[in-house]
Amino acid sequence: MNVRVKDGAGGNVLSSYVSLDGDGKGEIPSLKPGRYTLVLDSSGYAAQRFEGVIVPGAPFPAALTPGGTVEVRRGEALRGKGAATIRNSLGQPHPFRAFGEEGRVWVPASGIATIPNLAPGSYTLAVEGAAPKGFTVTEGGKTVVELP
Repeated sequence: MNVRVKDGAGGNVLSSYVSLDGDGKGEIPSLKPGRYTLVLDSSGYAAQRFEGVIVPGAPFPAALTPGGTVEVRRGEALRGKGAATIRNSLGQPHPFRAFGEEGRVWVPASGIATIPNLAPGSYTLAVEGAAPKGFTVTEGGKTVVELP
């Protein structure tokens, strides 16, 4: 499982791979006592963000699901910019993988970007200079977002 650990100020503390045992349990070693945000993902599963994880603390369940697929189609608002940002229901850039810039979607010259395994929920897609476009992802579903 891929893991990114962020401190209370949002700075990256650790980006690593954590092995899981036969029961699906794993540990992140060497964290100092404190409160953290974890971003977890694994191939074929939607990344999940867990806020306020206290170390040391009791183990917590971190179930991942395959999520849904989002297809982003470029419009005039994205022309010349190349990228948009997916934001979750709290307005935060949403991590759709443990590594890389959170929420950043690069739309290639073909005009279509596909994001597999996005966690179910409500999101907005923001492009500088244009109104955000809202969309919903369902488990196992496909959502097409057409930018203006």
